[in-house]
Amino acid sequence: PNVKVPMLPSHKRTDITVFKSFMDLETQPVLFIPDVHYSSLQRGAHVFPVASDELEGEGSAMKRGSYINEDDFAATPVKLTRIEEPKRVLLYVRKESEEVFDALMLKIPSLKGLIEAISDKYDVPLDKIGKVFKKCKKGILVNMDDNIVKHYSNEDTFQLQIEETAGSYKLTLTEI
Repeated sequence: PNVKVPMLPSHKRTDITVFKSFMDLETQPVLFIPDVHYSSLQRGAHVFPVASDELEGEGSAMKRGSYINEDDFAATPVKLTRIEEPKRVLLYVRKESEEVFDALMLKIPSLKGLIEAISDKYDVPLDKIGKVFKKCKKGILVNMDDNIVKHYSNEDTFQLQIEETAGSYKLTLTEI
């Protein structure tokens, strides 16, 4: 015998969900957090669960929550904006005479951050550092500025040349 079995359960749900507008300031709001299987379109909905027995009867037999004062709405906390710190950049630098690279962490990806990191790592007096140059792989010598340093990526590699002339230091970073 061919017997068809229904795919869905045959019982009916007895609870009903009623949606109310924002203008209803008398009913106590309830936060609705949908289960995973609900669509993402329902996430912003304000849902007020009401049992089926509350809907029976004449007219407006719905129960009302306590009255909410307008001052309660003014006390909602202000959302703080996130202040993003500039990303740190790790450079690998070695002097001409050395085989091994030193890790140079730029706390701030700027020319000042680069100069401070070189000063700390190689004991070059910060106030004595004059010009800082970058030598590209093509051999072009460029005056360093914040814009150049800002575009460095983690683990970029350089050869560092430190020259002392007339009491100040000239730094040249050559791309490897």
